[in-house]
Amino acid sequence: MNFTIEQLEFFLLIVARISAFIYSAPIFSQNMIPRKVKAALSVLLAVITYPMLEYDKLEYIGVLGFALLVIKEVLCGVIIGFSANICMMILGFAGNLMDVEMGFSMVQTMNPTASFETTITGNLLTYVVLIIMLLSNAHLYIIEAIIDTFKIIPAGTVNIPSNIYTAFVGFLVNYFIIAIRIFIPVFMCILVANVVLGILTRVSPQMNMFAVGFQIKIFAGLFILVIIAGSYAGISDYIFEQIKEVIRTMVNMLK
Repeated sequence: MNFTIEQLEFFLLIVARISAFIYSAPIFSQNMIPRKVKAALSVLLAVITYPMLEYDKLEYIGVLGFALLVIKEVLCGVIIGFSANICMMILGFAGNLMDVEMGFSMVQTMNPTASFETTITGNLLTYVVLIIMLLSNAHLYIIEAIIDTFKIIPAGTVNIPSNIYTAFVGFLVNYFIIAIRIFIPVFMCILVANVVLGILTRVSPQMNMFAVGFQIKIFAGLFILVIIAGSYAGISDYIFEQIKEVIRTMVNMLK
């Protein structure tokens, strides 16, 4: 089997898009995964994907022309992967809102999967949903999704629209609403606790409501987290559906 220079260039474009996606996509972009593993996985997926695609002659002029094609492929992978990863980031945001109400916002813990500090509940939601998605083989769908993009957007034909920022703005607005929905049960519980504490303050002014209220809010927040534990699977399914919708939207914009 002959492997020409043109076919090698076509293969390198496949590697560029898949590598950029792996380094920015949910689950695979976690810092707990070594970079060598990510690089090896990217090349392996490219090797598997190449025979499945029909070779199309690339149209470019000179080294700069080919470099421009590589940059477009990298941007394609980063845009699709990062836009899908926003769906996972919203869990941390929802957890931060919960911790502000419960009084845990002052406790910052290191998130080893992303190498930044976040709150306790944000870590909890992220880990739980991540585990559920792994158990439901969502990572296999993500791999299949990036491979299928080559059928819609062949290598070397990526088109980056100038209004792509509008899609990201729409995503951020929708995900803010999703975070509020996840946060509402804790918010309502803490609101009721604040009303009760306000009434007790009027009835018994000599009580130290600051000390008592802090403990009551923590207890109420933890109680609600236990009560809504059964809905974590539904949250995971919803996040996964959003990831699929985001990938579908971005692919349609880039073709």
